[in-house]
Parts: sequence; C-alpha cells; structure tokens
Amino acid sequence: RPDILHASLFQADVLGALWGAWTGIPIRLATAHMVLKKKFPEVLLERLLSPLITRYICVSENLGSFYASKLLLAPSKIKIIYNVVDEAEVIGRSDQSPPLISQPKPWLAAIGRLDNQKGLDYLLQAMSIIVRQGINVRLLIIGDGPERRRLEQLARDLKVDSRVSFLGFQ
Repeated sequence: RPDILHASLFQADVLGALWGAWTGIPIRLATAHMVLKKKFPEVLLERLLSPLITRYICVSENLGSFYASKLLLAPSKIKIIYNVVDEAEVIGRSDQSPPLISQPKPWLAAIGRLDNQKGLDYLLQAMSIIVRQGINVRLLIIGDGPERRRLEQLARDLKVDSRVSFLGFQ
C-alpha cells in the first residue's frame, strides 16, 4: 500500500484524486503545469475533486494564483516548486559562443519550444500580413521542437520564408 500518490497534468490528477481517495492513500499530490487550455468543465471538475487532493504542486507563482482563485484553494494547500533547469545540459546543448544575430534590423524574435500549444502559426500568419503591408521586418524563431518542420513549411506556404530564420536551440 503506497503512502503517496503523485499525479501530473489534468487527466492524471482526476484519476489520481479518485483512485487515491477510494483506496485510502493518505497523501495525494497533483502537479499543475499549465492552465491556458483549461475549459470551464475541467476547472469545475478540478474544483469538485480538490477536497480529495492533499496538496497541489504548481510550477509557477502565476499558476499557484490561478489555482487559489479559480479552485478556491487555501494557500496552505498549494506549494510552488519551480521547474528545474539542468544548467549543464543546457550548456552542453548550446554553442559555447552563440552566433551573433547578423540579420538586418528591424526584427522580431520568438524564443521557446516549437510546439503547437505555443501558437507560432498565428505569429507566422501575422508576419505574412506585415510583409504584405510592405513593412521590412525579419522574424527570428529561436528554439526547437516537434513542430519545426511544419512551421518551416508554413513559412514557405505563406511566402515569408525569406524573412523568417529558424535558428534552432541556442
């Protein structure tokens, strides 16, 4: 019989709350990573199940505030534990001397994981509108991820690929 059940992300949190309470696991933790995509039914379900969770672990102050205000949780039920960054891994994956940005100004930059949830499609569509209006600007996309090839193709389809540089992980 475990003493601690730790779930992470919405579906696992729901199942963990129900299973943990039903089986009598005394400590039931739920780790919250994001709330941007949460719909009202999900927030309501989490609110209804919150008495079954011993402690919520939130990866940012903002997330903790959301859980306190929307789920009506007592501050004592929320613990902020920031995501860990392994400095050695980041340095190992980076060029020791990053390339200087040599593209002519003005330029915009987006930095982060190239993932669907980041909405970079909208940024490329906005870039297409800006270019059609005759504004001479460049877009630097710094980062890597599962959407990179698709975003590069979208830039070509929107005919902004000559103004967009995918610089990869820096």
